[in-house]
Amino acid sequence: MKYYSLAIQNYHNIKGRTRRSEYWLFFIYNFMFMVLSIILNSIIGTSFFGAGFGYISLVYYLWILITVFTISARRIHDTASSGRYQLMGSPLPAGFNVHKTVY
Repeated sequence: MKYYSLAIQNYHNIKGRTRRSEYWLFFIYNFMFMVLSIILNSIIGTSFFGAGFGYISLVYYLWILITVFTISARRIHDTASSGRYQLMGSPLPAGFNVHKTVY
């Protein structure tokens, strides 16, 4: 839980590096909170189309989105690469531009 709170406190810090344990423990806790939010949506009855994804999940996903990108960029920095590599798989036009500049 220490690494999860540390990642949230450093959501604005793109520079620097993230150790492997900090990165993976953040994503394990993030996954657990996502599953918990889906269960809460199902219990409360706020899920969309009965799939479990609802208002609580949506708020959590939007709240954690920037933190996920910044911790991923810091982990990519630890491999001596640019944080822009995470945009390569993006369906956005920015992903195409980064792909063209990298290769």
